[in-house]
Amino acid sequence: MLAGDLATADEQLPAAISHIRDTGDRTNLPTSLQNLAECLGHLGQGGPAQAAAAEALTCAQSTGDRQKIRALHAYLGWLADLVGDTTAAEQHFTTADQICLTDDPDDDHLYSHGGDLVGRLAGPHGPSQPGPEAHPPQCPDLPPERLDDHVARCDRVLGRLALAAGDTAAAGTHLTAAAGCFRDGDYLTELAATLPSLADWAKATGDLDTAEQYATEAITIAAPRGLMPAHCAALAARARIRAAQAAAAGADPDLLFQGRDAANAALRLAARHHLPWNELDALRAHAALDNAEGVDQGWTAKADALYARLVPPDLDPDPLARVERLVAEQKAADADQEGSEDG
Repeated sequence: MLAGDLATADEQLPAAISHIRDTGDRTNLPTSLQNLAECLGHLGQGGPAQAAAAEALTCAQSTGDRQKIRALHAYLGWLADLVGDTTAAEQHFTTADQICLTDDPDDDHLYSHGGDLVGRLAGPHGPSQPGPEAHPPQCPDLPPERLDDHVARCDRVLGRLALAAGDTAAAGTHLTAAAGCFRDGDYLTELAATLPSLADWAKATGDLDTAEQYATEAITIAAPRGLMPAHCAALAARARIRAAQAAAAGADPDLLFQGRDAANAALRLAARHHLPWNELDALRAHAALDNAEGVDQGWTAKADALYARLVPPDLDPDPLARVERLVAEQKAADADQEGSEDG
């Protein structure tokens, strides 16, 4: 899965799960189901991925494994967001963060891979604005020689947030570091998910040739492997690049046609695989092409309407503070309970 051979992963992970079921090993079953959920998520199969993660959570709850329960709530949050259920995503991430903050000896919020999953809410929400819970993930305090995939995932989130805030210098530093780590370690699945953001960063700096190279590489990796969210993101990035190129060339019709073709392909794939954030990304790419062409074909209005459906107005603007309040209230209630029992 990590190396990009999703076809083999999609065969071997269910085989492993079948074997574990036969042996009755409920201790290891949640991990295998979690791995399958992640694989299916990369393939854009949100429904089956959620089913696998939900079964894993039920299994972990039956054994009382709080660390695994925490991890699975984080995965379910990521998968809920993948299919556009932002409210459920917020609920799962809140639960995961509560468990982490309650159990962590250093009183840390979700960190490392769990923090990355929360931070991914900022990823597909488009280059123009961060997502509803766009706060930096906490990452392990590791020396430079131990820079690994966990830190690289955090770098990717931080880069996307910096790009959304218009800080291209910080975005380039973080995204380049993330892509370099994934490339050096042959993490093709993660590299494919990172390159569209690098393409948007290069476009923001005005280097359209480099942006095109990143988008093309992402498509080359993602398309034959069925990495649907990454493929859609790369196609939308290409469409935005074509919009910038067309605007610089006086609304060149060939460039506009190529941009529309890429945006339409992204839109079709996103709709077919029920990936609404990628659908939003494609709508915004069409809107950028409208701007380059000097027309209004209604793409901005469609994007705004979809965004309004995906982001409910009652989302908590400060989820970390809410979790801290919930944990404090629970600890106070537990202390009162202990006091009454002692009395």
